[in-house]
Amino acid sequence: MLLVAGLIVATGGAHVRLNADWSLTSLLSGAWVVLWEELLFRGFVFQRLIDGVGALAAIAVSAGLFAVAHGGGNPGLDGTACVVATVDTALGAVLLGLAYPRTGRLALPIGIHFGWHWAQGSVLGFDVSGAEHAGWLLPELTGRPQWFAGRDFGPEASIFAVLVDATAVLLMRRWKAQSGNGLLAVPASAAA
Repeated sequence: MLLVAGLIVATGGAHVRLNADWSLTSLLSGAWVVLWEELLFRGFVFQRLIDGVGALAAIAVSAGLFAVAHGGGNPGLDGTACVVATVDTALGAVLLGLAYPRTGRLALPIGIHFGWHWAQGSVLGFDVSGAEHAGWLLPELTGRPQWFAGRDFGPEASIFAVLVDATAVLLMRRWKAQSGNGLLAVPASAAA
């Protein structure tokens, strides 16, 4: 998220300053939402899907459901920004879905998801999926298009988020976890 916000600021999509109304409470808010989403989308059902249809199919199904859950009725989401945000949310879900089989635990996807949202809202002060946040910083958005800077929906509707998440997905896919649990291994019959 720091890279996404940095790209938005560096290209003139926003200016940031310290938020005079910042509080410790606002810095700590939002953790329960991430925990709930991860338990819902990468918890029991996702893990049973992996057992039933394999990791890649489970990731695809959960990514579709995650994108749909984040797209409907959120403020500031229309037109091109809706497409960009949906693609980014699906890529984020793929990243989080890949993180679980790498370790066999929910800690990594929870940590990635929490870090993304916490930095986006509580630290940087950007909207998160259309919800306003009072962060340590106060972004002042410029007149750039929504698909460029994310504006009312937040940086997740920015083309920069798509680029960063796509890169993170590629890196996570290539990462060889020490656990070697093989949940993402290609079966020998499919490799031939």
